[in-house]
Amino acid sequence: MAAATVLNPLAGVAAIVGAKGTAETTLNGVKPGSDGSSQTTVPLGSDGVVRFNVVTTALNGFNSVSPVDQGSIRSSFNIEANPSRGLVQIDADSQASGYPSFSVWSYAYENGNMVTKQVWKFDETSPDALHEPMKPIPDQTRRP
Repeated sequence: MAAATVLNPLAGVAAIVGAKGTAETTLNGVKPGSDGSSQTTVPLGSDGVVRFNVVTTALNGFNSVSPVDQGSIRSSFNIEANPSRGLVQIDADSQASGYPSFSVWSYAYENGNMVTKQVWKFDETSPDALHEPMKPIPDQTRRP
């Protein structure tokens, strides 16, 4: 949720006003259901790799009430996962706006415990990037 401080000079008080943003994510082109989740079946390739695409577009909550275009957060990630080797990769042709930061995590059970690993992180640049075209994300090395 985006928040802003609004001053009322007559009352001498400040209030924090919040506005809920919007986001739409598709998984291999499948739009989310009414509960916000997406589900699709992705075949395991002959090389043992599963490939899928995740696209997200998000708007700041104040975008609908502000006369100033604040830009949108956009990303398109092509992801490869090799379940038998426990490897995940952000693949070629992935791209994102330069703001905010993005990260990709893997979740796996090891010895009965859920283990989370950060696969990749893209540090943010500046809010001005919300008005720029998406930029390619360099190929990422597979990491266990």
